[in-house]
Amino acid sequence: MIAAVPPPPVAVVKAVYPQTPIRVERTCTVGRSALVRLRVRGRQAYVALERPARRWRVVWVDGSVVRSIAPARRAAVAAEVARLRTRCLAP
Repeated sequence: MIAAVPPPPVAVVKAVYPQTPIRVERTCTVGRSALVRLRVRGRQAYVALERPARRWRVVWVDGSVVRSIAPARRAAVAAEVARLRTRCLAP
């Protein structure tokens, strides 16, 4: 059996939940941002990523901006995530 390498956003999301089995339900990429919908222990979760340079970086997890984001950028990140949610989660 050959195991394929997951797409880069999925690998970064797995790093958020390292010891927990996850199931990625949907990945939506818009420009340099991505929103990933997944199941963690049977519960639905969302993770937003951005790609400012060459690597994906987690900026938002389940309703809050991560602490590594500078306070001056948090409002902009929250607005970008709101835009991603309306665009990616629309039926």
